[in-house]
Amino acid sequence: MVKGGFVGKILRVDLSRQKIWFEPLPEDPILRKFVGCWGLGLKLLYDMCPPGIHPLEPSNPLIFMTGPLTGIPGIPAANNTTLTTLNGDTGFTAGRSHTHGWFGPNLKFAGYDGIIITGASDEWVYLWINDGEVELRDSSKFLGKDTHETEDLVKQDVGEPKASVAAIGPAGENLCHGALIENDKNHSFSHSGVGRVMGSKKLKAIAVYGTGRVPVYDEEKLREVAKMWHENLFKSDVAKGLARGGIPRDEYNYAKSMSITSAKNFLEVSPPQWGVGMSKHKITPKPCFACPIACSYDIEIVEGPKKGYVATPAGGGENLEGAASIVGVYDSNWVFYLIDLCDRLGFESSTIGCTIA
Repeated sequence: MVKGGFVGKILRVDLSRQKIWFEPLPEDPILRKFVGCWGLGLKLLYDMCPPGIHPLEPSNPLIFMTGPLTGIPGIPAANNTTLTTLNGDTGFTAGRSHTHGWFGPNLKFAGYDGIIITGASDEWVYLWINDGEVELRDSSKFLGKDTHETEDLVKQDVGEPKASVAAIGPAGENLCHGALIENDKNHSFSHSGVGRVMGSKKLKAIAVYGTGRVPVYDEEKLREVAKMWHENLFKSDVAKGLARGGIPRDEYNYAKSMSITSAKNFLEVSPPQWGVGMSKHKITPKPCFACPIACSYDIEIVEGPKKGYVATPAGGGENLEGAASIVGVYDSNWVFYLIDLCDRLGFESSTIGCTIA
């Protein structure tokens, strides 16, 4: 086993049999050859998927994996979690997605490097991981709820407000193309129709909370490298801009200046009115675990029909572009509402925007 970075266990869940068990993480040669959560997740997907299966068949696995740095304090942005599965949108290709926030760190703190979910439940359930205790619970009372409502209700149900919840919305429940899995309200596993695959398994949500820590091989050396990493990170103008208020205050200006913002189904590029008034809204940074940049944020709309509405967007300009400019919406009073509407319904904004456009 690689010394440090891994806790050494994968959680296995078979929804068809309602069975939960644990497996050891693959040995050292595999971990070094298939590096990090992307590498290991794709390796496991390749090994587990029978040839020719459909992504909505029960045998298609959902493979949530963390990397060796996930959950280690002091490492900038050490919160990544990936999800690999057969692509729920395109069919027979490998699908991959990733998220930030607190889901991955909590999974590591609970004692697991990853989760592999197979099968399909007869009834709607959610998975509750509380340190060493894991159980499947009824989620029928959450059906029809959006992703944010589901997160709040699941936290109430488990009695742990600090739990991290990844949930599908009505889009995933109804097996819609472009369905995502929202977590920690400001983040999501998007792309590859992963919410559609999760919905096919009748798995409404995964809640996880942990109190452990990730083992580190050489803490002194790690602190030294982390300090250098942090210092170099903030030499970047992009990092400085994100830390000043994220996409609404800085990145859209960059995108506009570089003519990389698509509009009106690609009939226009970076229209003059793009971003006008975007920075006037009230922005509250919502940093991920161990991240000094805090590019995710809550944003309160300050005027117009949606005045007082608080949206919870995150990620790059593709959300602003996908939910709004690609369909010809440039008014910032509506841009953030549209992004949030997609997230709450459990739709990937860029997929929906391009489809409508």
